[in-house]
Amino acid sequence: MATTAKQYNQSAAKKLMTYSDLAQTKSFTIESPTLNQQVTLGYFPPQSGPGQLHIETAEVVLLGSSTPSVSFQIRSDPSRSATGKLIGSGTATSTTTPDVFDIDTATADWSWIKFTAVSGTVDAVTINLTFRGGAGDTRAVPVPPPPPPPAFNTISWTTVPTAAVGEREIHVAVGGSDTGSYGDDMGGGEIMGDSNNPFATPGYGKGFMRSGHGDRLMLNKGDTWDESLGTWTLSGESAARPMVVMSYGTGARPILRTGSSNGISTSGAISHFWLKGIEFYGHTFNGADTTYGIAFNPAVHNNVLIENCCAHSYRYGIYLSGQQVGSVYTWVGMATNFTVRGNTVYDCHRDVFGYTSQAGVSAGMYTYNINGLLVEFNCFQRNGFNNPTYINYLRRNIYHDNVNLNAIYRSNLLFGTDGIQLRAGGELTGNVISQACSAITLGAGSIPVQTTGVVVTCEDNVILEGQDRLAAAQIRNSGITVSNVTGGTIKRNIVASGGCVDATLTPCAWWFSNTASYLHNCRNTVIQDNIAHNWGGYGLYFDSPLGNYAANTFSNNVIQNPDNTVFYEGGGEDGQVVQASAAFTGGVGAQFAFSDNHYNKAAGAGVDVRQNSVNISFATWFSQTGDSGSLDAEVTYDDPDRTIGTYNVTLGGADDHTEFEDACVAMDEDTWDDDYTAPAVVAYIKEGFTEV
Repeated sequence: MATTAKQYNQSAAKKLMTYSDLAQTKSFTIESPTLNQQVTLGYFPPQSGPGQLHIETAEVVLLGSSTPSVSFQIRSDPSRSATGKLIGSGTATSTTTPDVFDIDTATADWSWIKFTAVSGTVDAVTINLTFRGGAGDTRAVPVPPPPPPPAFNTISWTTVPTAAVGEREIHVAVGGSDTGSYGDDMGGGEIMGDSNNPFATPGYGKGFMRSGHGDRLMLNKGDTWDESLGTWTLSGESAARPMVVMSYGTGARPILRTGSSNGISTSGAISHFWLKGIEFYGHTFNGADTTYGIAFNPAVHNNVLIENCCAHSYRYGIYLSGQQVGSVYTWVGMATNFTVRGNTVYDCHRDVFGYTSQAGVSAGMYTYNINGLLVEFNCFQRNGFNNPTYINYLRRNIYHDNVNLNAIYRSNLLFGTDGIQLRAGGELTGNVISQACSAITLGAGSIPVQTTGVVVTCEDNVILEGQDRLAAAQIRNSGITVSNVTGGTIKRNIVASGGCVDATLTPCAWWFSNTASYLHNCRNTVIQDNIAHNWGGYGLYFDSPLGNYAANTFSNNVIQNPDNTVFYEGGGEDGQVVQASAAFTGGVGAQFAFSDNHYNKAAGAGVDVRQNSVNISFATWFSQTGDSGSLDAEVTYDDPDRTIGTYNVTLGGADDHTEFEDACVAMDEDTWDDDYTAPAVVAYIKEGFTEV
């Protein structure tokens, strides 16, 4: 994956200043300034007397339209993370002659500008500072380089290898001809099936593909067919010479409208196969059909790539499975090496009642019995269920079932309904889950196959705007649920801006869930540097029994509800931040080593902690659990209320979650915009959680 440090704004660029008895100037240009954006102007080592440095004036000119205006403050402080002392301010409106503002204030250490109002269309603001030091002071003081401004990784698409001698490139286009055979001499050096003499339908062209060869079935972009790819039995030659079903030409992805049929459904083991740039649309789907968009049915598949495809209006958008042996979960016959990259899956759901695997499961993507799975830069929207009446825990955007090994889910967008169930453990990093009822579930794998629990890496994910669940579903609204996890790390995740309004089933940011069948709830896991902010309900919820917890580290986390007052009141409960079903202990053998955390309850809440049906204070909780260095205090952040909608504003759109979703769904490889991907959103949200 590429690691280009792309920036969505120009914040935090620290500059080296030179000190002199002569007046000097320094110019900065900030593109598309946004409300509350801060940009470092320079580092000025503290001096006294004639060596002290003064900023004398600030000249500001705008580039923009529609009566652009920018209000700003210039602040200074020895600590760049502090609020700082106000040393100058003003409002600039000129797009021609710069507006001049007198500062004439001594400064020391860091100085920065903060935009306090932006109106009209402001494409850029240029600031020219004039500053002066004492006589004879000509030192240039270097400073260490600062942390880079928010940056994010970008997608790296797979290049289809050039066709080797003897490999077929079978072109299909509306207006072509389903006559003759591939390779028929058409005269003038042309053959049947080339780009100038395409076949008319995918099914006809498919008939000339040969298993064991690196052949390509190529569908013309912008064309639509009312047919599917049917049952697929063909494999490529090798990892270097894969068989490819792909698109060619210019325009949107070619569309297969498959009605009540599967888009593509395998039979037998498939190896060295790529599916790239095709849209599958179940255009007659009614919510009860059991159709699949892309289905790799149970078999020992190997080396499969699904990239830049779209699947919508099916029961399952993408279904990937190794061999299944009866109804028992086993590791027999695992499929290997699947990559799912840059795809869009939406409106794949199940609108019937039922919790059994046959009736209940529906997902944007389902995976089972795979060793080696990479899922990155995909967009999943409104999968699992369509009507809230049919909510259950088996219907999600992504259902990563038991018996999977070496799975990586990174940089994906998941919108609406439910997020991801990571039953078999694995790596979950840098994903964005927004407006989901249950965002991330780690573990909760079935017994007996997962008796030893699972290991997880859950880091740098962002969860926003959780939604209400129906009480009948008996599934709590939760940010991150942990169950049957026996090792790993859960770090630097943000759970924020809960959208619940109904506390029938109290929302919780973190739920350590357990049932009698699990031998472990959470063991040997490091939970560190996470933020739960204004989710509502419980910040932490610990199920019993305590014997299912052991040797965990819970440190430097922030669990607070300073503004969100959605919480359950009844049975002695009153908006507590921590809910524990049994009394925890501290010291040697403790279930958790708590330290250096911050807790803060919602305005109006009357209880800090409810433990074993008894209300206690944070101070008592700290004492009983050995929670050293922790505080009952709110942590304040620069802009913690950022959402998908406010991010969309920075891109020139409205404060509208759906508008951003739809833009993400509409992208393909040819129209890809990195600003509409998970890493960009993560960078934006995390910048808002800069402590002040």
